[in-house]
Amino acid sequence: MRRESFLTPVKFPRRKGLAVAAVASASLLLAACGSSSSSSSTASGSPAASGSGSASAASLLATACIDNSNLGGDLTIPVGAVLSLSGSGAFYGDTMSSGAKLAAAEIKAAGGPDFQLNLLDHKDGNAQAGVAATRQLGENGTRFALYSYVGALGSAFQGIEQYKMLSLDGGGGTQLFGQGKPYFYGTRAPQPFESFPGIAEWIKTKQPDVKTASIILPDNGAENVKGTLASATAALASIGVTVKDSEVVTYGGTDFQTAVTKIIAANADAVINTQYGSDVGYFLKQYRGAGGKALVVGVDLVPDVLKIAGPQAAAGFAFGTEYLDPTSPGNDWGKHFVEAWKAAYPDKPAPDFYAGDYYRDMFVIWHVVQRVLASGGDVNNPDDVLKAFTSDLTFPDVKGEPANGTQCGAFSIDPTTHAATSTAMAMLEVQPDGTSTKKVATFNVDAKDFKLIN
Repeated sequence: MRRESFLTPVKFPRRKGLAVAAVASASLLLAACGSSSSSSSTASGSPAASGSGSASAASLLATACIDNSNLGGDLTIPVGAVLSLSGSGAFYGDTMSSGAKLAAAEIKAAGGPDFQLNLLDHKDGNAQAGVAATRQLGENGTRFALYSYVGALGSAFQGIEQYKMLSLDGGGGTQLFGQGKPYFYGTRAPQPFESFPGIAEWIKTKQPDVKTASIILPDNGAENVKGTLASATAALASIGVTVKDSEVVTYGGTDFQTAVTKIIAANADAVINTQYGSDVGYFLKQYRGAGGKALVVGVDLVPDVLKIAGPQAAAGFAFGTEYLDPTSPGNDWGKHFVEAWKAAYPDKPAPDFYAGDYYRDMFVIWHVVQRVLASGGDVNNPDDVLKAFTSDLTFPDVKGEPANGTQCGAFSIDPTTHAATSTAMAMLEVQPDGTSTKKVATFNVDAKDFKLIN
């Protein structure tokens, strides 16, 4: 896979002057971004009078690295969002949709298109739900869509191609089985593969006594299980760690006792856990409850994990993942996003990278619309949309350090694999209290620029 340095020059639009127009106040923006409990809903932001804590449209355009020409304010554009709105992955659906809704509200208020979000539930990766949701979007003429779980575990690929719908997945990326699929692009590095080099570097520098490992793998498809095991094994071998045992467990499960018994019997120095969502919490609770004492290192953490595992079992769990630091996002757009999130969702926790990715990806769609309009194309023509998108696969990001003198970070997508090739990542540890985490290292794809944090 071709890699691009995070220092690659970024060709963001040059800024021009723009008269100040007010963005929605915090209270009205919250109303515009309110969540829905139904499996299918439409949500869009509406411009409103300025209020306390509001930012100007001109300020947002500059901060988000948006050109002030071809804004598309006269357009109403449907955007599908096929997410896990129910089941064990409901946390993901909530944080992702909240980020997308916030972006839609800001974009419209700043003079951009009225992006009308159509939220559809793939029910924690259910294939039938993924197929049905994609068909519904395609038959409605939707040209842009957001997905999670790698296009709901691949079930959407055929429909995405059939309806020629530009689709972005900022939750699961492409993994292996989604690479190169027509009209489907991962806007985060392929997971969990891209976490392994950083995890290995952290183990080498901070846990040098680890010489053997067991690996837990969720059963999310034979190809993905095989690729995950190979990738983890290779990363561990590069630092002299031998894999003693690997166990494939139910994806979305709650009972891992059989695997726990085998892992404890293998008596490895560390357990590499490649599960997602609440599964991690159940594993930690059962592993520690059965007397497992090895270091456990994962690739994801959602708040429910700490609740399910309990403080004693969760303490010491380390994980490497794409990361947005809500206390120090790294660039001005990221800072704006965190503050806008707090204003819009005062009762929610600070935003995570999932929220940030889906917020950012709505702006990616706006960039594409601007490119189509600038070229004289038609946003309803899939060929015009794809040409505009692929004309420059580097986009602004709310994560990472400022790129090329702008107020934004940046991420890039490989034109062949359709996978993100640069993104801000980090290692974190659950603290001894079992209820909080601390960032202990930062890195990029392939563990580039790895840096320990004291």
